[in-house]
Amino acid sequence: MEGLVHIHGPHCVFIGQPSGSLMRLETEYTGSGRSDDEWTESIFQTGSFLSSFKSFLPTLGATHSHASEIISMATHPWPTDIDYVWTLSRDRVLRLWKPRIGCVVAKTLSHGVGRESSPISGRSSPGKPQVLLDAERQTLLRVFSFTGDDDHFYILAFLPTLSSPMFGGSFQLLDTLSDQVNEVGVIQCSRHTAHCHLQDFMVIGNVLYTLWDRQGQSMVEKTMLDLSSVRNNGLSVWESALCAPETELTPANLEEVLMGKGSMADKYFDAVMRPNVFSTLTLRTAIDQYTDACLSLPGPPPNPLTVTYASLEENIAAVVGCTVNLNRDPSTGALQHDKYWNALKRDWEGFIARCREIERSARWPLVLGAQGQGDVIVVERERISALVAEDLPIHLHQVLSHDLRIADSQYDLFGILWTLRHKVGAQTMLSLESCLVDLMHQEIAFPFADILKDQADDAAFILEKLAGCFGPDNALGQEDRDALQNVLPSSQLFDSSYSFYLYMATLFKSNSLQHYEVHFTQLALSVAPSNTDTSFLWHTVVRGYIDLGLFEEAYAAWISTPSDTQKREHISRLVYRMCESNQVDKLLSLNFATYADEVEDALSFKARNADPLIRPSYPHILYSWFLSRGDYRNAASIMYQRARKLQGLMTREPSLVTRLAGEQLEAYMIAMNALSLADPKNLWFLLPGSADATNEHKSLITRNIPESRYSLGKHENEIIQLSDIQYEYTLLSAQIAVIPALPSLTEILPIPSSIILKLAQSNRFNMAMATARSLEVDMTDLFAHLTIQCLRLSHNPDVVVQEDTSDWLLTDNVSTWPGTPADKGWRYMRESLRRHDGIETDFKYSKITLETILTFQLSPPPWLIQVLEDYHHEYLIRVSLRFGNLEQAVDHTLSLIRKTESRLARETPRNAGSMWLPYTLIDQVLVSGIAQEPSPPRLSELRMEVTNRDLS
Repeated sequence: MEGLVHIHGPHCVFIGQPSGSLMRLETEYTGSGRSDDEWTESIFQTGSFLSSFKSFLPTLGATHSHASEIISMATHPWPTDIDYVWTLSRDRVLRLWKPRIGCVVAKTLSHGVGRESSPISGRSSPGKPQVLLDAERQTLLRVFSFTGDDDHFYILAFLPTLSSPMFGGSFQLLDTLSDQVNEVGVIQCSRHTAHCHLQDFMVIGNVLYTLWDRQGQSMVEKTMLDLSSVRNNGLSVWESALCAPETELTPANLEEVLMGKGSMADKYFDAVMRPNVFSTLTLRTAIDQYTDACLSLPGPPPNPLTVTYASLEENIAAVVGCTVNLNRDPSTGALQHDKYWNALKRDWEGFIARCREIERSARWPLVLGAQGQGDVIVVERERISALVAEDLPIHLHQVLSHDLRIADSQYDLFGILWTLRHKVGAQTMLSLESCLVDLMHQEIAFPFADILKDQADDAAFILEKLAGCFGPDNALGQEDRDALQNVLPSSQLFDSSYSFYLYMATLFKSNSLQHYEVHFTQLALSVAPSNTDTSFLWHTVVRGYIDLGLFEEAYAAWISTPSDTQKREHISRLVYRMCESNQVDKLLSLNFATYADEVEDALSFKARNADPLIRPSYPHILYSWFLSRGDYRNAASIMYQRARKLQGLMTREPSLVTRLAGEQLEAYMIAMNALSLADPKNLWFLLPGSADATNEHKSLITRNIPESRYSLGKHENEIIQLSDIQYEYTLLSAQIAVIPALPSLTEILPIPSSIILKLAQSNRFNMAMATARSLEVDMTDLFAHLTIQCLRLSHNPDVVVQEDTSDWLLTDNVSTWPGTPADKGWRYMRESLRRHDGIETDFKYSKITLETILTFQLSPPPWLIQVLEDYHHEYLIRVSLRFGNLEQAVDHTLSLIRKTESRLARETPRNAGSMWLPYTLIDQVLVSGIAQEPSPPRLSELRMEVTNRDLS
């Protein structure tokens, strides 16, 4: 199916047919859960049956066969309940279509201003050739309404005039009211649109925005939509916006590139790789095309074309020009250097031309977009731009680029420089700058303030050289001294270069030129008399370098400061500014000599008092400081205190847990790693008592505090060992793991036993057991839950698919075991009991496993019975009695008696009656067995064993 497609919301689509008819596809909303919506199709013709039939008769159908083809379509912007559609065909006919009716209005658009709607079967004037619009799909229509008048629709139709040297086209404004389409007036485009192509336009509020393709460059223009002005044929005032001009490597610019130093290939390469010239995608596409072109040449390809490169830069440098060879003259045998360089130059110029073509294509404008009211964006093929308000620099650039005069006289200098730069050329500008410097060196008497304002860099250089003209040792004659005195402030000569430097530093300070204030202050220090107080000068230099961000210079000046008091005053400012400027690595590289303790105090103060959520993170900086100096215990201490502080924040504000828990875990890990590097005999550090206030897990309530505790110098310190940090790290890791399973933030960071239970309930048995082992938490409930899961697997193997068992049953180790999921589950239980249960736990986990199985009246696995028979035989008898399993109780009793006899047979008895048995428990089994009807199968065998033992 061919034709223009227009989507009007999620439930209605229009398709223009080549014949000019319109297909409407629509569906009713059936709910978000349905995916089988039914679509209905309606086809509407452009006019009556007779107007459709006449196209088959040559005498009646005199128009072009494709004149009615729809090339643009518009509806009211979504969301809306207006389902009208307006179309524009190649013969400039605007049509209004309504649902279930079809075309109700057809109007031929012209460059003149008319008021009447033509009938539906309108035709062109006889004798005039019909001028058709291009067949390509274009954005030529927009429908909109003004605020407060939502029922009155306006249509903007654009008619291009590509051949006009004056403008790119015009907009016809029409209104739709009561099934009538009437012309309001014509909006003429600006002269800047001549020979441009309209890509898109939109109406936001009462502003018309247009996007033009201006020879491959995006141009946005806007104008106010004033109905009264349009009706009266008033002139529209357009405002233009263009992207900032970008550097282009034109042939003229390439000639300037070759004037620099270095080889030709290096100069071309530097020009291509310069930022903001070509995008990475452009360079990659260009080098790929260049490589393909070289590979298509006859003969074996050069080696650089078949090599893989680590970076794009290496690829370009190696491949461009690789097919150019230095040959010898066949007649003389001399090397043909000129031909080689010419060929290499043509190769590079061809590659650059290819890059320019690709980059120009990438900048091709596509559509306009809107964000809010008046926030307009431009979408190009490979980038997106935004329309922003014009600030002063942009305004000045726009004015100068359009050859207009700047209204404000204080910016006349910019106009002069702009004219010079574009009229005289780069080489002349360099010569002119050199001449200006020479004039200043020839003692042209400019006022100091003007020199500082306009030529600060050159002025500083000149004024520094002028210092030698002052003092008793100067070489000036009387005439030169008088000329110099006439241009100096107050017409007075300075008595020394020191006083001149001080004055110049003050002058630069008054003009807010801190860099030169510091420079001349340092010059004053270099020539200061020996008995002069220079403390204020050192203060200016150190503080100035710090404020300017010149930290190496600031450190050098700080080291040279003679006053110990001033050194201590500047340390904190220097440290804080370096941290705030992200110069931590440079800070750590500085020595600070005997003032390292002051640096630590400054960083410690910030680490204790600064918000732990802001940057820079002073705990991390102080940690790095300690680590770089091999102080691992203090490094661990500072990160541990950060973890405590984060814990306090989360306790006071539970909503921060998901954000801060990870940072707290990181702090614990860093603290552990740092403390592990310390001497194995000293894997601990002291935590001040005040820091313990943030640790909610170790808060203590103390009563009857001795009076000695209140004396000065008495503080409660806490010893933190590596094992303590490991415990808290493990606990926090487990707490983070169960956060997603918590019903609300009020249960945040639960206690260890709750964590183990929640992990078990989510089938995360591996993590639950490891955490419980580390935190020394009882695992009885854990193994009970694991037993239930194994029983469920035995009863319903599909549980392994329905539930998440990836933490235990689907691990790499367990998944390799043979058997069914139930077999793997019971084997996992057996291995877990073997690892975590034993004599030290009195086999309580094996017991809870057995009791859980018996609760469901199921048979336990033989290996579980064997373990308990080996170590807790009496327990098996008692638990069997407790659950009413008399048959098992009888069997376990017989097994106990015979196991005892077997042991006696292997050992030498001390006397004939040295065998001990729990006769009370055995009697209980006998009594219960006799009372049961029918009796257990092996009860008589047990009675015989007991009777024989009694007789013996």
